[in-house]
Amino acid sequence: MEMNRKAIEGNLLPEEFKGRDLIELGSIKVRLLFFDSLGAKCSSVLVKTPDVSILVDPGAAGLQPGFPLSSEEKASLREKAFERILRYGVSSDVVVITHYHYDHHVHPSRLEEMMNLFKGKTLLVKNPNQWINRSQRKRAFVFLSKLYQMLGGHEPFDNILEPSRFTMINDPFDDHPKTAALWRKAEGKKLMVYRAKKRWFNRIVESWQQNKWMGEFKVEDTEVRLADGREFIFGNTKIRFSRPLFHGQFLDNIGWVLGFTVKHEDETFLFTSDLQGPIIEEYADWIIRSEPDLIVADGPPLYTYGFMIGKEDVERVVDNMKNIIREAEPSEIIWDHHMCRGLFKPKLKKVYSYAEKVGVKIQTAAEHIGRKPLIEQVSPLSISKVRDD
Repeated sequence: MEMNRKAIEGNLLPEEFKGRDLIELGSIKVRLLFFDSLGAKCSSVLVKTPDVSILVDPGAAGLQPGFPLSSEEKASLREKAFERILRYGVSSDVVVITHYHYDHHVHPSRLEEMMNLFKGKTLLVKNPNQWINRSQRKRAFVFLSKLYQMLGGHEPFDNILEPSRFTMINDPFDDHPKTAALWRKAEGKKLMVYRAKKRWFNRIVESWQQNKWMGEFKVEDTEVRLADGREFIFGNTKIRFSRPLFHGQFLDNIGWVLGFTVKHEDETFLFTSDLQGPIIEEYADWIIRSEPDLIVADGPPLYTYGFMIGKEDVERVVDNMKNIIREAEPSEIIWDHHMCRGLFKPKLKKVYSYAEKVGVKIQTAAEHIGRKPLIEQVSPLSISKVRDD
């Protein structure tokens, strides 16, 4: 416990970052606000160009029950994440919400204390009406309706809802030809899982067709825009959003997220959101096509290895990351979030070895500011004792 206490105290002193949380990419500056490697479920950055300041995913949650810290320590680190997000995020012009998990958007119960993050801003948010699962849709409507009310919306929120405007534009089997081909070859238990996923997908499409639709809205000087697949221009800065991407595996019922790029002059920053690797090959292709100079990506949830993620998934992550490193040639990758909830380096050592060989820097947010990931400080197992399957 003494080791844990010292680790926590170290992570609770942001002044010790000494500016190492700031990455300068020519005219783009990216500040690492908080990540899982620092001790809370979080993947938040502040991106600044000469034209605009962009706060990304201002949410945080305590680490999972199995993480080797006490509940009090996890709560303290979660609060530190919110302190840093609020401290730096109030200066933003734009707020991006890539999806509606509480480690990416503010829990409605905390909205009042965090209102300065949103008031007077342009919010570019994941469309809550389609390409979304039921849980996230419910969370999105609770969050956005409360925000609307707290901003002083004159009508009841239900009055601004419309009949569904959903039309099936892209079939995921057409949009993911490489991944869909792998599933179509499935046999045995995997084939049963695939068929269950297809049934789930058909049901969720029906709900998008039946549910009421929340459109964009503006209350005084705060504006909420739906970002899926769109580009927004602020001066000479372009923010370009992906189409909705699966949160992890193909047809996974966890839902969809948005990745995006920020481009100014010749520099490009890319934020993957929760692609869990990426596991899906088409998403690695999207990253490569975007030609990013700096990538903030989330890695695979290896703490769920054996029941939510398996050996084949990890192998695809390794291959995809190696392809990204080789083809996109970014100057740096911050690889963090889900992977830092458990010991992760043994299963991903081929990625690290390849990056070192070709001279691409890849590290967690904690390592970027000169620390070990918290899991490596508090785990009762040494890295050398973790079996590398």
